[in-house]
Amino acid sequence: MFSQTVQFGVEARLETATFTILTPYPGTLLHKKLDSEGRITNRNWAHYDTTHVVFRPKRMSAAELEAGYFRAYKDFYSWRSIFARCRLQEPGSAKRLLLNIAYKKLEPAYSPLGKYLRAGWARPIMDWFARSNIAQQH
Repeated sequence: MFSQTVQFGVEARLETATFTILTPYPGTLLHKKLDSEGRITNRNWAHYDTTHVVFRPKRMSAAELEAGYFRAYKDFYSWRSIFARCRLQEPGSAKRLLLNIAYKKLEPAYSPLGKYLRAGWARPIMDWFARSNIAQQH
């Protein structure tokens, strides 16, 4: 299912994608259901971040789910995928390419800065990107 999701995103030429692992936050109906079934496996609140598996899935192991999550990101933001999705022959391709490179290819370089930068520091970049795409459509 992970490969099929990524393939859909590439074929649909999605500019970006965010993948998450289902996270049953305490106090939600999902958490209550999984807890009553004995499927909550991790109660460390720091792991309730949509990147860790904190419950026992029904149709795969927790390790398979987590590996699939990371593989989906790796595949969707591979150079091959980025170039396939950026529609290089169409207007705005440079912005799409820049967004993809900044979003996942340079992420390891700026991730350590996260503790020093306020949340939302990249919002002006995203707003600029959205405004320019809306203007091109009209």
